[in-house]
Amino acid sequence: MCGKHNILYGKNIDMGMKTNENFDRQTDRQTDRQTDRQTDRQRNENIDLIRAMACLAVVGLHSFAKDEDISSWFYYLCGFAVPFFFMASGFFLLNRGRLRWMYCVSKILGIIKIVFGWNALMILLKVMKSILTNEQISYNLLSIPVECVKSLVQKGNMWQLWYLGALLLLYGMVWGISRFNDSQKTWTMIACAMIGIAISMYSLLCREILEANVVQTFRLWIWLFYFILGSNMDKFTRFIQKYLSLRMHIFLAVIMTVLNIAWQEYISCLLWSTLGETRIYAEYYYDNVFEMMWIICIFSALLRVSLSEKLVTWIKWFVPLSLGIYIVHPIILRYVMQLIGNKLIWQSALVWFLTIVISTIFTWLIAHTHLKNFLMKI
Repeated sequence: MCGKHNILYGKNIDMGMKTNENFDRQTDRQTDRQTDRQTDRQRNENIDLIRAMACLAVVGLHSFAKDEDISSWFYYLCGFAVPFFFMASGFFLLNRGRLRWMYCVSKILGIIKIVFGWNALMILLKVMKSILTNEQISYNLLSIPVECVKSLVQKGNMWQLWYLGALLLLYGMVWGISRFNDSQKTWTMIACAMIGIAISMYSLLCREILEANVVQTFRLWIWLFYFILGSNMDKFTRFIQKYLSLRMHIFLAVIMTVLNIAWQEYISCLLWSTLGETRIYAEYYYDNVFEMMWIICIFSALLRVSLSEKLVTWIKWFVPLSLGIYIVHPIILRYVMQLIGNKLIWQSALVWFLTIVISTIFTWLIAHTHLKNFLMKI
C-alpha cells in the first residue's frame, strides 16, 4: 500500500507539474493577447494628446513651405512630429517589462500586413485607372512586393511608409532592449545621442549634410535614441516637476520653441547658402542637441498639463485614426496643393487644414469597414 501510495503520489506530483506548466503557457498566451488591451485600459491620456499633436504636425511638415520666410517658421515648429511618434511608442513598449518574442513577431507581421495592404490597394487603383482610360497596364504580380520594399526605404508610390520600416526594425530590437536594465538602456540612449550629435556637428562644420546619405528608415541611431528617451520621460518629468512649476515649465517650453526655430532658420540659411539652396529639411535637425533639449522640454510639459473631459473625448476619437491619417495624407495633400498652392502662408495653412479634414474623413470611413484590419491595425 505504501509503494502504491508513493506511485500515486508521484503521479499527482507529475500531474501537478504538468498542470502548472500548462497554466504558465496559457498565462503567457493570454498575456500576449491582452497586452494591447491592457495598454488601452492603462492608456495615458497625455500620451494620446502627444500622438494627436504629432499626427497634426506631420501633416504640417508636408503642407507648410519650408523655403518661404513666414511659412518656414511653422514648418520648423512641426519638427517635433516624428520624434514624438517614436517617443510615444517607447513610452509604452519599454515600460512593460520584458516583452515576449512572439509579441514582437506579431507586431512585425502586422506592419508587413499594412505595408502589403496599402501597396496592393494603390496598384489595384492604378490598374483600374489604366483600364478605364485605355492606357497600357504597367504593373504585374511582382509589382506588389517590389513596391512594398521600395515604400519601406522611402521610395515608390507609398514612400511615407518608411516610418513603418523604421518601426519594423525597432520591433526587431525591442525584445532584446526590453531585457536591458535601467543603466544599460541609459547608456544605449547616450551612445545613440552622441553619434547623432557628432554627425550633426560634422554637417555644420563641414557644410555637408551627412544624414542625407542615409535613408530615414536606417537612421537607427536617432530613432533608437528617441525610442529609449520616451521610456524615460516619466522619470524626467518627475525630476523637472521638483524644480519648475507647470506655469514656468510651459513658459520655458515656449521660449525654447522660439529659440530653436530661430536657430534652425539661421543654420539653414548659413549652411544651404553654400549649397545653392534655401533651407534645410526638418529631418536633418533630429539629431541636433538643441532639438533634443527642445523636444524633451515640450514632451515633458505636455505630460504635466491637465486635460478637460471634452478634449479627452476628442483625443480618444482621433488617436485611433492617426496611423491611417499619416498614411493617406500625402495622397490627399497632392491634390489639395495642386488646387490651392502653398506659396503664401494662408495657402499653406489652408492646405494643412483641408488635408487633415479630408484625411480624417477618409480614414474614418475605412475604420468602419473590414479593411481597417488590413490597412490601419498593426
